[in-house]
Amino acid sequence: MALVFMDCLESFISKMDFVSRNNFNSFKLHSLFSIKGVRREWDLLRASFNFWDPEDHVFRFHLDEICPTIEEFSAILDIDQHLPFAVPVLKRSYHETLCEVLGLPLPIVMKMLESRGLNLRLLLEEAQTKVPNSVLESHQKLSALAMAFIGEFLLSSPHFEFADVRISTFIPQLLQGKSIVPIVLAKTLNGLDAVVRGETSILLRSPLVL
Repeated sequence: MALVFMDCLESFISKMDFVSRNNFNSFKLHSLFSIKGVRREWDLLRASFNFWDPEDHVFRFHLDEICPTIEEFSAILDIDQHLPFAVPVLKRSYHETLCEVLGLPLPIVMKMLESRGLNLRLLLEEAQTKVPNSVLESHQKLSALAMAFIGEFLLSSPHFEFADVRISTFIPQLLQGKSIVPIVLAKTLNGLDAVVRGETSILLRSPLVL
């Protein structure tokens, strides 16, 4: 399944022209074109869990402490650290948000939603079939790629190629010039806490950036 999603992602990216790539910069996620291919050293990450202090949220090495920071995450993602924060918006239903953000009809949106969350592979497949006829439609198509990047590489869930549907609420905020870095950092720290406390054996959220 991993190859299926990544093949779908690479297919989407390969069809982007210069204008599309330039427009995608509006989401401030352009760094993921490069770092998505970075190999994650899971053995090193697992070893680092032994040094994580979930109370103070730092890695402890004898008398030294190291803590992931907004400045570091911002530098890695090439996002201005001084931008206002994007935050998830809680709603009773996200169907309308998805329809608006992606420019897709409700029946198609419903097909992408499963008990495990938003199916990112179906999201990309549906978006690839769209032929934009306006600036709005172009942004809607690129919004699918932005959500796939966020859901797979920044705010990953326990289920591969699925994402929390709330990531759809980040898209309008990113286009307004807000930064996703603080929520990525916060969720990553919480993910480290959960591993160390034995609540999960999988580091969720952003092991790629960490």
